[in-house]
Amino acid sequence: MNVASLSEDLYGFAIELRQLAYSMPGGHEDPLVRLSERMIHCAEEEAGNK
Repeated sequence: MNVASLSEDLYGFAIELRQLAYSMPGGHEDPLVRLSERMIHCAEEEAGNK
């Protein structure tokens, strides 16, 4: 696997995590949404470093 592929996977996992977070009972989604945002930021940062 190369860095671009890993970045795409990380971005996809972050989106899935965000969707899962919004399906959870109230109050539990915030930490997952923040984690998703960090994952997306890292994936975009790596994609920009290609």
